[in-house]
Amino acid sequence: FRGYSQFGFIGGIGMLICWGATYLFSPPLGLLFDQIWPVKSHKNSSDIFDKIFGSFGNFSIKYWRPILVSSLFISLLAVVVLIQFVKDPFEYDTTKLRSAGAKKSGGYLEVDARAESILRHNILPMVVLLENSQSVKPVYDSYKQISTPQSILGDVLTMQTLVPDKQEQKIEILKSVLDDVPEKKRAHLKGKMKRYFNSVIEASKLSPYSIKQLPEVIRRQFREIDGSEGKLVLLFPKFGTDTKDGRVVLQFAKDVRTVKLPPGAVIAGSHLVFADMLAAISHDGPIATIVSFIAVILLSIWLTRGGISGSFLLTISLLAGVLWTIALASLFSIKINFLNFIALPITFGVGLDYAINIYGRYRNSDRTYSGLNLAIRRSGNAVTVCSGTTIIGYTSLLFSKNGALFSFGMMAILGEIACLVAALVILPAMITPKIR
Repeated sequence: FRGYSQFGFIGGIGMLICWGATYLFSPPLGLLFDQIWPVKSHKNSSDIFDKIFGSFGNFSIKYWRPILVSSLFISLLAVVVLIQFVKDPFEYDTTKLRSAGAKKSGGYLEVDARAESILRHNILPMVVLLENSQSVKPVYDSYKQISTPQSILGDVLTMQTLVPDKQEQKIEILKSVLDDVPEKKRAHLKGKMKRYFNSVIEASKLSPYSIKQLPEVIRRQFREIDGSEGKLVLLFPKFGTDTKDGRVVLQFAKDVRTVKLPPGAVIAGSHLVFADMLAAISHDGPIATIVSFIAVILLSIWLTRGGISGSFLLTISLLAGVLWTIALASLFSIKINFLNFIALPITFGVGLDYAINIYGRYRNSDRTYSGLNLAIRRSGNAVTVCSGTTIIGYTSLLFSKNGALFSFGMMAILGEIACLVAALVILPAMITPKIR
């Protein structure tokens, strides 16, 4: 899916640029501005943060057994939630991904429903564009063959179908019906039969017409930019089909694609785009998840210089953060969609990032209880600020009226909180029994 690859490319380039800017410009700029505006030491503020994160450290060290037991219990509950979650992980209700205004009274979802009830068919067709009008009839016939009661495909419309065949013969038949019923007998007709016969009288007055005589408001719907007409085939879902259900859209796209189109023909439509996005998540999602997780684990092994013990602790901390993230998302009724899925690989990176800072600081200390507490006081401060600024950025998405953006912001925030707690509380609790 191109959207994911472009997101990854932009994010990767952005991170590299930010790293380069930080290492190249922060030190000299810091020295320069310190000479102009010397930084004053805020001892009281520093003491407050030391006390806060020192309390975190003391809590994790003192109560490491209850923390590990409760964390294991919560993680087991999260696994149970995860098992239920993976049975139906994707969001198929498209109304939850749309703008909040669309679901309000008078919103476009209500307007669409009213328009469809009037027209008696779906207002959003898939469109097949052919290279010439001669290909229209065979393609039309092929789609009509698969438009069965079991198929989601309903009406098939072309410009040519708006002009009936054998118009002269049909008009003659209508006139013959009038000839068979004398004027005297017509006077005795009543109710439904009279209305029907009047419609026959009106129809008999019609004259044959061609495509060029169709109203402009109709012809322009089948006209392309170059002015050519009659090369489009419109495919409508059956009237009453719930196209707000992603499963229905996937089946509709599958039905439509069973017809082999002639060379040069293309098919497009909003239903097809959404179906392809769902298919991309189903296919690319597990692959991206596994690859990103393996990459993060390999990075943890490299950062710990091949230390199995350290890598194991970081992996457990990461898994706890990810498990809790998915469990929390499930509790908030958040399912995976084409946008919030990106939050999962991000959470993998965050889960290792915060944990490796705490663990790295501890590893460079004297590896005592006081060294662990110092690591939490010093690196915990930086990690929390990093997470806090990231959460502020994601929080802006919660003000979006678009459901997909909101779910992305919510999923990312839950991942930040879960991984931060895992790094500040669970990781130190796992390190504590290793200290002698």
